[in-house]
Amino acid sequence: MNLEAKISSQLWREIKSDYEGRNYTGAILGSIYFLSDLIRQKTGLQADGVSLAGQAFGGKNPKLKVNKLQTESELNVQLGVEQLLRGVYQAFRNPRSHEKIIDSQADADSIIVFVDYLLKIIDQSKAPFSKVAFLPRVFDSDFVASERYAALLIEEIPAKQRVEIYVEVFQRRETGDCEKLKWFLHSLFAKLSPEEQSEVLEVVSEELKIADSDSKIRTAVQVITPECWPNLSEVARLRIENKFITSIKEGKYLTKSGKCDGGAFGTWCNRLLPFFSMKAETATALTRKLASEHIPEQDYVFQYFPSGLQELAPAPSKFLVHTIRGALERGDSRFYNVVLTFFSGAYETAFEKEMKEFKEQLQAEPTAQIQGPPSDDDVPF
Repeated sequence: MNLEAKISSQLWREIKSDYEGRNYTGAILGSIYFLSDLIRQKTGLQADGVSLAGQAFGGKNPKLKVNKLQTESELNVQLGVEQLLRGVYQAFRNPRSHEKIIDSQADADSIIVFVDYLLKIIDQSKAPFSKVAFLPRVFDSDFVASERYAALLIEEIPAKQRVEIYVEVFQRRETGDCEKLKWFLHSLFAKLSPEEQSEVLEVVSEELKIADSDSKIRTAVQVITPECWPNLSEVARLRIENKFITSIKEGKYLTKSGKCDGGAFGTWCNRLLPFFSMKAETATALTRKLASEHIPEQDYVFQYFPSGLQELAPAPSKFLVHTIRGALERGDSRFYNVVLTFFSGAYETAFEKEMKEFKEQLQAEPTAQIQGPPSDDDVPF
């Protein structure tokens, strides 16, 4: 028999060396190993032998279905394929793995052709999970932005493919709705083992080390879990935090028009502030804006970072205390409202006297109004 002509080219490549070297037992085992690998690849299972056959093809909802399982005949076929695979392991593989058996070429031809027949059935079987079919559902415009919906999708992903799916979705994030994608990625990240989490954070870190557009950085910050920020590589964190601080320094908010006139990119770091490495530098940048003579710079902090300073340091700096006390003494209601609404603990205590004695005064317009039309208004809220 010309075995090469009777079986698939993939299987022939796996056994060719043993078969042509007259190691027929090795060729038989090689064909069964190839069969096992195909089942694992299609199911994400890690089992072997009879257990692998049962987990893949057995039960009321098998991972691999050879038909629609709607009639008694179809159910019997499914059961028969499971039993055939169990037989391959029990009758063919196990004895050759544990005993010294010398097979003839005729034995090898018969068994390998039979294994090739099973491979065709397995290759055509339908698995409940397909990455190609699954990913569009994550990017679906009708994705339900909820923890429950994300959890139901994630249940469909084989454990061995979770990292691959996370990385794929993260890398394609700019093509989707990040407000929805974050529900999926946050939930999926929580399902990963510590080792798998480290693996995906390494991917995130590598991208942030070289990200050359605000969009790539902004969308990354949107979809990753804020608590994982300290676990990114330090060089990536410092690079991105510095970019945020630079943007904050340029920030202005035009209250009358409700527009962010510069510094929009910097507003995306708001949710990361408790986890920053460059907290002192960020606090200084925000305090300097509050101390500015230009109202749009002050309003930028009021609009986007009202609780930011307290998240960056356990107690207010002398510079911040001096700045806010002066504003309260001048009767600036914007500062009064921020202290009243967002400050607590040491921050609240520092201005207790000025808050009790506060008398609102009408604030004059800034002498040097910021010029230029509103630019980047792409802010998170």
